[in-house]
Order: sequence, then C-alpha cells, then structure tokens
Amino acid sequence: MSSVAISSFNFQGIELVPVASLTDVWLTSADIASALRYKSAKSITNLFNQNAEEFTIGMTQVIESVTSGNYRKKVRVFSLRGAHLLAMFARTQVAKEFRRWVLDILDKEVEQNALAPLSYQVLCRVENGKQVKIQMFGLDKTVDDVASWKIWMEHKGAVFFCSTIKKKENLYGIRLIAT
Repeated sequence: MSSVAISSFNFQGIELVPVASLTDVWLTSADIASALRYKSAKSITNLFNQNAEEFTIGMTQVIESVTSGNYRKKVRVFSLRGAHLLAMFARTQVAKEFRRWVLDILDKEVEQNALAPLSYQVLCRVENGKQVKIQMFGLDKTVDDVASWKIWMEHKGAVFFCSTIKKKENLYGIRLIAT
C-alpha cells in the first residue's frame, strides 16, 4: 500500500476507508459521495458518466466487492487524483474544501515517495509489427505494454526525462528513468 495509506481518512467528520484490496489510496463512490455531501453514490456515478472522457485509467476502475456472505457487486472506485477531479465537477458547498484536502494527501504521498529516480529496463519482442511479449525488470508490477506501465507510473507522479531505445532483430530494449 502507499506510504500514506492508512486504515481510514477523515474529512470533516466523514470517514473514508481506502479499498484494502488495491495498492495506493482508492476510495469508493459511496465514500466520496458522503464526503461531498451527496445523498447517494448515484450522484458520483452521474458526475463520472457526464465527464468520463476526462478520467484516465489511473483515476478510476470498477472492482468486484464481496459484501455479506458470497454476495458480489461491482463498485466504481477512484484514486486520489480521480476523487480530486470529481470534486472539480461537484457543485456542493464542501467541494472546494474537499479538493484542498485531497491535494494535501497527494502532497504527503509525493513527499514520502520522492526519494530517488527510478530506472526500469523493458524488453519488448515484436513480430510482424505487433508486440507479442513484454518483460520488465526492476518493477514489482506486471503490465500489458509500455503505455500501461507509463500511465501507471504517471499516476504515481513520475516524470520521464530520459529514454534510450536499442534494437536487435525483433527485440527492443528501452531504458526509462522516472523521477
């Protein structure tokens, strides 16, 4: 979990519990709706649906949640960046303060995670112009492609300042440095 991830957060007396099954801080639509003083999570769903094109993969996802017993339901969750964007669209009286509160949490996360540049090696095999296999070194996460990895790293606050590409037959080696 993220270095600032704790069992719960408190915004003006409203408890927001990060989703335990995900790394980093992800909040449910219901918790964000409560914090923004909406009557139901449906309001958050509507805000998201009206502005879905502005959200990136790293800002929201739908997960399967197990409630009582074996009952499973799909729940939309938002990263802190996604929660901040929702609050930009919200028209409640507390939206401005919620945005500030989320940014404070993000600032703490960046401070605690900004230790040193990260360097990753990527080995990509291409056949007939299509990527068929990717292997990444120095990363505890499996990704489908370099673009997904880059989105994931940008969600973590990484800025890419250097990359070199080497080609040997159908293998491409990429060294990316992220700070």
